[in-house]
Amino acid sequence: MSNLPRTWGGTNLYTHGEKAPLGGSSIAPSGDLFEAIAEWCGCLAGQGPLRHGLRKIGEALGASAVGASRLRAGQDDRRRIVICEMERPGAGSDPLKTSFVHAVLREYAEKAKPGSLWFSSMFGTNLDLHLVELQRKRNWRELVIIPIGSTEKHTDFLELHYQDKLSVDQLGVLDQVAETFVKTWQRRSPGLFSDAVLSRKSMAGPADTNVPLLHLQNPAKLSRCEYRVCMLISHGLTNTAIESELSISKSTLRSHLRNIYAKTETGSLAELTYVLLSGAPAVREDADTGQYIA
Repeated sequence: MSNLPRTWGGTNLYTHGEKAPLGGSSIAPSGDLFEAIAEWCGCLAGQGPLRHGLRKIGEALGASAVGASRLRAGQDDRRRIVICEMERPGAGSDPLKTSFVHAVLREYAEKAKPGSLWFSSMFGTNLDLHLVELQRKRNWRELVIIPIGSTEKHTDFLELHYQDKLSVDQLGVLDQVAETFVKTWQRRSPGLFSDAVLSRKSMAGPADTNVPLLHLQNPAKLSRCEYRVCMLISHGLTNTAIESELSISKSTLRSHLRNIYAKTETGSLAELTYVLLSGAPAVREDADTGQYIA
């Protein structure tokens, strides 16, 4: 264990994602972790929800929260993440919703080697302000990022938030199991991650409620025009038909869709359509009053 670094100041710790040198460490993952990895593998094979597998991994590794996230090439989409928090956030703290891969990996986000370990404490005080604020509110002191898969189109990560800096033993265990996460992720069921992200959005909604997007409560706080666009999309109208129905231009519709994507935490028309059709009630607009009727 003498070869493992014990200091956290400066960016030379595991520079550019180099793996922690174990120096023949005899540290062995606990039985709880072996059981958690078995549960994780079962969930990746479709035998349970991905969030269940994440919870088991997070509990076994002593994390306060754990997430699986996906970074699409050339994009900074921080909402494509499935998160499991070990405890409910306290008063004044919002639920964890976003990925912090860019906050830690920065320009290496799309180049990081699968199985490498990256730490928020590598950057000292030079951290992303959103991450600083999250750690302050939650009293968290460390974020570990592990790239677990990469293709030409996207890179996948595990993100583990910790209340305290990691001990040398914890570092050794993480280093040993990181490659296991990579290999098991490679054998996951096709579409597992995308299904989990879409399921989270359709169940939770943009305001973390069980209210569908087209409910009269309007949980996404859509404007009147944005709501009408969503309603027409849910009825199967094409973009051209929506432009004709609402007497708007292509550029206006594009602007509405950009706003809708942001408010509904979706990234494409396909994702938006899926969320709209997931449990959406029958809503129509009264031709005389202009009011929406369920």
